[in-house]
Amino acid sequence: MGKALGIGWAATQLVGHVGLLVDVGGDVVALGTDEESEPWRVAVVHDKEAVGMFFGSPLAVATSTTRRRAWLAAGRQAHHLIDPRSGAPAEGDISSATVAAPTILEADLAAKLLIIEGVPALERLNERYRVVLTDRWGRTEVVC
Repeated sequence: MGKALGIGWAATQLVGHVGLLVDVGGDVVALGTDEESEPWRVAVVHDKEAVGMFFGSPLAVATSTTRRRAWLAAGRQAHHLIDPRSGAPAEGDISSATVAAPTILEADLAAKLLIIEGVPALERLNERYRVVLTDRWGRTEVVC
């Protein structure tokens, strides 16, 4: 959440430029247009493979994944995304969620919700959200 707030703050401080793209560790806020006066395009990469593309302006994109910041603990796979219901690392069926939303904070929260709650969380998202999911078996789905 802190990273999302920082990205949003940085973008608001730079507003007024013809084109603006703030990228911090793959979480992106894009305003205006690119150097060719086109809407920004942000590739979605899961497991080093391009699996989707978001474009537009403004554009806010965030990714959450269980495949990074992960380790073995007592012989079990663990990661940094904690399910508040159990107090343990989330064990859902989604390993990576990338979300485009109206704001970076919404994108970040939605991506984390999808990892923690799983596919049922899609029912909470409306047409303002675009999503690319990869499940723990490596299957990717684009949900727009």
